[in-house]
Amino acid sequence: MTADNCESQSSMEFRWAFPNFLERKSHFKTHAHFEHELVTIQQGRYRSRVSGREHIAEHGDILFYPAGIVHEEWIEGDSPVLTWVCTFYAPELGPEQAVFRRDIHGRVQECISRLHDLWYRNEVFGSYSHLFLPALQQLIAELKLTPSLDSNVMVDTVKAYIRAHLSEAFTVKGLADVAGLSRTHFARQYSALTGRPPMEDVRFIRIEEASRLIATTHLPLHEIAPMVGLANAYHLSRLLKAQLGVGVKDLRR
Repeated sequence: MTADNCESQSSMEFRWAFPNFLERKSHFKTHAHFEHELVTIQQGRYRSRVSGREHIAEHGDILFYPAGIVHEEWIEGDSPVLTWVCTFYAPELGPEQAVFRRDIHGRVQECISRLHDLWYRNEVFGSYSHLFLPALQQLIAELKLTPSLDSNVMVDTVKAYIRAHLSEAFTVKGLADVAGLSRTHFARQYSALTGRPPMEDVRFIRIEEASRLIATTHLPLHEIAPMVGLANAYHLSRLLKAQLGVGVKDLRR
């Protein structure tokens, strides 16, 4: 095992795992979490909005919110929803991870319920905390095996490039070169697959990373803005309010 692997595993931290019963018509306004939040749907319909995109999650679906990612949620229909929730910290999982996935074999939910059982036993009897990390590692391994519901190789490649060069300026032609497509074909295909033109998606990715930094660090806005390729703190603040409907103070809370 390499030193980097040892450091990554030692930095993992399990927080909570629990079943969660949600009353019908519940609405969770725009918010973010300091830790990663993983939700599996056991019963009911659950609507989630992330970066301007919405997804309806049903039995067997997974919602994974990396730390600091702003999201909003509703209970769909007239029935309550039963979920399993796990919160944890793992440096290997960043904001580029897919938010919507499918727990085809139910293994992710099984891992969360096992973590809940270990946590409960530790609270009651003690001496179970040493099992948290192996169980969390198994959960993360299973999560990585689940298929993304909105993944595409070309889109994933371009988004990874954008995140790696976020402080730089982008053009549609430059992103088309990354995708290996002509400018026109790239713009048309990217919009069809993501529901947004490339440069609009660049703006969303900038805001998404900024919101993550605001929620998980104490960096001032005037330092965060250039890190994500925005002109200044005022511009960043306005975009957060316009695109996500949330202010800096709300994220910091």
